[in-house]
Amino acid sequence: MLYRKPIAATMVALSAVFLAVQSAHAAGWAGFAAEGSNNAFGWSSVDDFDATMAGHIGPDGALMGTPSINENGFFFLNPNFTVDVNDVEIDSVNEWGVSISGTNIGSITIPDVPGGSSPDLITEIIVRESGTYVSNDPQADFNLQTSITVTQVAPSPPLPFLPFETKSVTLLGGDYNFYPDGTWDVELIYEADKSAILSPTGFDTFRLDLTNLFQLTPTGVGNGSSISKTRADVIIPEPATSLLLMMGAAVALRRRR
Repeated sequence: MLYRKPIAATMVALSAVFLAVQSAHAAGWAGFAAEGSNNAFGWSSVDDFDATMAGHIGPDGALMGTPSINENGFFFLNPNFTVDVNDVEIDSVNEWGVSISGTNIGSITIPDVPGGSSPDLITEIIVRESGTYVSNDPQADFNLQTSITVTQVAPSPPLPFLPFETKSVTLLGGDYNFYPDGTWDVELIYEADKSAILSPTGFDTFRLDLTNLFQLTPTGVGNGSSISKTRADVIIPEPATSLLLMMGAAVALRRRR
């Protein structure tokens, strides 16, 4: 949807509430630091055979940079992610495993959460991305897609379904918001209890693939347009945190009216 009322202020307010709910036990994700754990989950790069990739699949994936990781999720704060006349397409994939019990994904070992922690099953994943753009007609100048694929490992996915499910948002679907001040944002929410394929009770262990396809159309090239992603959050809230986020959203929206 184009030129809707910005939700950026609401997102900032929610992020502040979100980060205040739990202490931030941050850890980097680069090279040999591609795994770790906190009180909510453990994680590991699915590309452990090539530790320099650290979850980045292919050269475009590395443009996402190194996320800060805490109990609330994965936060890519400084992506080097720009589509313009010099680079008309970016197709990035970032892939990692998440577990609340230390269950392995194939040969990939995911560290267990610290002793004494008993996290609930993960029932929701929220992807929020934002950035800047230069264009008088984003619909004509850009092709955009953000996708998240959840591959369930534990509990074992129900048969005869495949163990993975993909959710996507696209520019043509109207899910990207472009604002007159030259900023944009998008939100994608995966809810286990609304899944038609995977376990509706939530996940103990899963693989996560975050894919972005950003393209500049021939029209965009002719117009000298560009779009940059400057932040991407992959939020894995606990159920109580999800409720607090919804309450915070309602308060923020009432204040804006």
